[in-house]
Amino acid sequence: MNTNERDALMMLFDATAGTTWTRSQAWSRTAFSMCGWYGLGCGPDGRVMSISLASNNLSGTIPPVAVATLQGLTSIDLSSNNPPGPLPDAWGGSLSLRVLGFAQ
Repeated sequence: MNTNERDALMMLFDATAGTTWTRSQAWSRTAFSMCGWYGLGCGPDGRVMSISLASNNLSGTIPPVAVATLQGLTSIDLSSNNPPGPLPDAWGGSLSLRVLGFAQ
């Protein structure tokens, strides 16, 4: 388990009112593996590759470090949620991020 990734994801959870999400199964600071968390996809090495939390009642501001820490992240879909505030500048510099969904 990569504790830096887990901490970054929990930062995202907290900053976007995770306790009010429509679906948040298995999101926990004490979970051993993040690969079973709702909306996450992992690679063979267990690192988070995708976040898909569309239509999930997210609100608030996305912390820049939350995505910058996820070095293997290639896809993030947060469409059809409450406006997430400004997109973190760090996302523009991500070499691995290929898909970014924010459509309302």
